[in-house]
Amino acid sequence: MSTSSHQVASMTFPYEIYDEIISAVPELDESRTTIVGILSRCALVCRGWLPRCQHHLYSTVYLRMYNPTSYIRLRYLWRTLRNTPHISPLVRELTVSDGVEGQPGGILRLLPIFLAWKLPNISALTLLSEGTRLELHPSFFAALTTMKALTSLRLIQTRIIRTEFHRVLAALPHVSDLKLDGVAWQDLRESCVHQWPGYRPNIPPLSSLCMTDTPKADTEYAPFTYRAYMLLILSVLGPTVSTLHLDIDAFYKTTNIIEELPNVPPILYFKRLRSLTLRYCWKFKPTESPPEGFLSFLDRLEAPSLQTLNIALQVRPKHELGDPDTLFGVARNIDIYASRVTSLTVLNILVIFDLNFLLQWDKDSFKEQLSDHFLCHPAFEQWRRTSKLFARGVLTIKFAI
Repeated sequence: MSTSSHQVASMTFPYEIYDEIISAVPELDESRTTIVGILSRCALVCRGWLPRCQHHLYSTVYLRMYNPTSYIRLRYLWRTLRNTPHISPLVRELTVSDGVEGQPGGILRLLPIFLAWKLPNISALTLLSEGTRLELHPSFFAALTTMKALTSLRLIQTRIIRTEFHRVLAALPHVSDLKLDGVAWQDLRESCVHQWPGYRPNIPPLSSLCMTDTPKADTEYAPFTYRAYMLLILSVLGPTVSTLHLDIDAFYKTTNIIEELPNVPPILYFKRLRSLTLRYCWKFKPTESPPEGFLSFLDRLEAPSLQTLNIALQVRPKHELGDPDTLFGVARNIDIYASRVTSLTVLNILVIFDLNFLLQWDKDSFKEQLSDHFLCHPAFEQWRRTSKLFARGVLTIKFAI
């Protein structure tokens, strides 16, 4: 009798409650593998639980391929999308990590060809090539056009030819969010600079651009033309971008960008820019001059609608703490630039002291002296008293270790 009552209660229990419980599983503080295991077991409970479990299992797909045998995962995914058509519309985000040595480009060069017309609702695509050279198949770009709903593209640790990068963007006209993390272009040469005054790459009208972990200046993957190429992209996106996140390390040794790169637009005008985040790594030494390249970038930046400005200065002291006047002099110059932007409502300056590069100083001793050497320095107090933005509550400065 009790068994019959239990069965009736289970049949009449609203499935909306089950859906809410299943939807809470992806929010657990667990690894992706654990969450997938939980959802897979829930999918086997009964037919009513299967749709909601499949929705969370396939909404975000990860493909990690670190050896030739892992290519079987792509084969399983392709077979699932082919044999169960109702799964294809569930995939919204796809992340592919390909780091197989000895195979330039790996599966990434063929990925859109395998998945052409099989992901009608995919909105975010992340490609991670682990620093290997990305050699794209000739049909890569045509197959990429089948992802009509794609609006977000992220490239991580990728070495790609500049012209192929432009073709990728041209094949995705609906992309509005672009993230470039550790991307290095292989065909930036000094002769290219003279061709750029009348050249405009076919880049979609992005609303959000993030360029982080940029190659350091004057290295194999960041010749001085890299700075010109960054500025060229920014000048093209000026009319549309509203959110911008940049690492300015490529401008480390630039003292006068206009003279060094005469073909780059002198003013970067961002008509719709609302939020700007800049990160700069400063090898702080007692004898080193302030980062002119970073300050020169601010001088040529014009954003009349800017509301939020976030500055992250990653300071890397090696032998000594350095002169606080130099550090706060840079901060004052940032303050002066921000004062000219009438629409600005938030200015956050975060100074991060990276102690991993200390050679002679004890890290615990450095933490104790940081407060006396910087936070209680007269230059800091004088800056706070004279800053109009600080008096208005717009400016916030923080220190972190």
